[in-house]
Amino acid sequence: MPDIAHDDHTVVQGKVAQPRGRRSGSKTPARHGLPREKLQEIADERTHCEGLSYREFAQRLHERGIYSTKAKDGSKVPANPGNVKKWREQARAVGMY
Repeated sequence: MPDIAHDDHTVVQGKVAQPRGRRSGSKTPARHGLPREKLQEIADERTHCEGLSYREFAQRLHERGIYSTKAKDGSKVPANPGNVKKWREQARAVGMY
């Protein structure tokens, strides 16, 4: 079967490849953005503990009930430190710090 391209999908030997940027098996795209109110709450908390690493700060947010994420088993766990860093950068960009 020849290769053909149609609507941002490529058909190769009868199999359809996903468009760039999507993972096969991923049901929802990654979500790193937060509502402005939650971002403000996180920014406010950060002012109380500037010296913490992003990992330590994520743990603090989790322990205080400000922000947690769900693990694969459904339990609540601290946010990924990389996401916490992105949220801090977003908050700075809009003048919350």
